[in-house]
Amino acid sequence: LTVNDSTRWGATNYIVHDINSLRKGAEKNDSFSRYVLAQIYNRERMGLGIQNGCHLAFRELNKAVENGYAPAMDYLAVFYWDDAQLTCGHELGDDQWGIFSCSKAVDLYTKAANLGYVPSQIMLGDVYTYGEDFLCKEPNPKLAFKWYSQAAKSNDPDALFNMIRVLYQGLGTSVNYKQAFDYAQRIKDVEPSALIWLGKMYFYGKGTKQDYKKAFEVLNQWKSVDGEHFNNRYYYENAYYLLGLMYQKGLGTKQDLEKAKEYFKEIGKEYMMATDDTYPVEFLLRNVVENNNAQAQKVLEGKELQDSAKTMLEYAKKAYAGDSDSMYKLGSLLHDSENQALFYPKGTKDDKTDCDGAFETEAYKWIKKAATLGNADAQFMLGEAYETGVIPSGTAWWYGHCMTDPVV
Repeated sequence: LTVNDSTRWGATNYIVHDINSLRKGAEKNDSFSRYVLAQIYNRERMGLGIQNGCHLAFRELNKAVENGYAPAMDYLAVFYWDDAQLTCGHELGDDQWGIFSCSKAVDLYTKAANLGYVPSQIMLGDVYTYGEDFLCKEPNPKLAFKWYSQAAKSNDPDALFNMIRVLYQGLGTSVNYKQAFDYAQRIKDVEPSALIWLGKMYFYGKGTKQDYKKAFEVLNQWKSVDGEHFNNRYYYENAYYLLGLMYQKGLGTKQDLEKAKEYFKEIGKEYMMATDDTYPVEFLLRNVVENNNAQAQKVLEGKELQDSAKTMLEYAKKAYAGDSDSMYKLGSLLHDSENQALFYPKGTKDDKTDCDGAFETEAYKWIKKAATLGNADAQFMLGEAYETGVIPSGTAWWYGHCMTDPVV
């Protein structure tokens, strides 16, 4: 068994040749031995024959925690909230285990983080970023930033990657595109998804000079390294969206509408190409509403539209012209799930074609713009959304829901 751990907490590439040597270490109350034993017991109980593995793992971890050993705190915390570990509770019994306890998990992560354990610091950053969608705490962007920035002092790539996001979006701190860009440059060779952030910043000219060629280059570099196996939909869609735009508009590369169409189709955004009669009315309407596409608008103006589509088209035209009342009304229409059918050709809606909250993101983008311009109805609706948690405070919600820059 090879255990990778920081030298501060034990040994790097520590090779365990004999479980008995670990047991002897545990008998001497060596925390690292207890920590490694707990991992062996917990894993082996799943099929390799150690009896009472859950009891043994739980015992060793608690002993190591009593010694103030941070990695054991981090590992024990998982037992209190992760579904894969909660089955252990059935083996231990309610008298020893109790029930799911998010608060115990967070307490353990906090103790380990205060001892300087980087994985726990990153975990707390996630806890306070995503709130109850992740663990039991309310979102708290300032605390999220506190723990991410603490972890970043170690130059851990995962910590720096999280710092890119919070600095780019100003979550719990001021927006700092330059620092976000510097972090992305620093970890791009070890964390391929940082290339997507670099591509995005080159494309929009944030933190660096706008450079479409460089954006195209680094996004294709990401695709060649990690693009076929990347599971995080948010970053995957960002990359494909920007590549689609560059091929569509000839930015940083030769215009190629077929390739643009391929990229947009891959992420369920075929409507980005809808500019003529060969596309469904629904795609044309969405291209107007989201992109203010003049060609799509001209086509729609020559068609007979149902009243709801006419209303949305009219509000979109006025909203893009700067009318705050139309911005609010457009946002309200987009927020109403019944109106979302206007964007899908009949019989074609597939829940996989839009990221979670796609229309909510677009709706609140317009509502926030109207509120910023002084529209009282929009201000009330936005305030109510923050108060009720529809949009968690600190704008982490914008990050989690969709692929384009939040509220631009």
